[in-house]
Amino acid sequence: MTSYDHHVYAIDTTTGAEVWRFNTGDIVYTSVATGNDGSIYVGSRNGVFYSLDPLTGTENWRFSTGSAIGSSAAIDINGHIYVGAADGFLYSLDNTAQGRGRQDRLRAKMGRKLKMLSA
Repeated sequence: MTSYDHHVYAIDTTTGAEVWRFNTGDIVYTSVATGNDGSIYVGSRNGVFYSLDPLTGTENWRFSTGSAIGSSAAIDINGHIYVGAADGFLYSLDNTAQGRGRQDRLRAKMGRKLKMLSA
């Protein structure tokens, strides 16, 4: 679960007790997305997108968009992660390389097709 107090929380659904918390450094407006391998993905207002271990809450990797992230991520059937940021880009991250592989930026304009830009 996310919070305006700069944290992402894992809560035990039976007891309601906190299992772990992760500090993103800024407000988290979005809900988390869960990958096929269980990894948790979330973005923060500070422009950083995180991959977290679901059992421990430790950071797997991070990707900086340089602009606030106010949308939840979407994950396709192949594990590619898509997240939008306030800079007007839709970022496509390839989790097979821990977010450091192919990173595409797509400029999204209302009513128009997405245009691929260089990473």
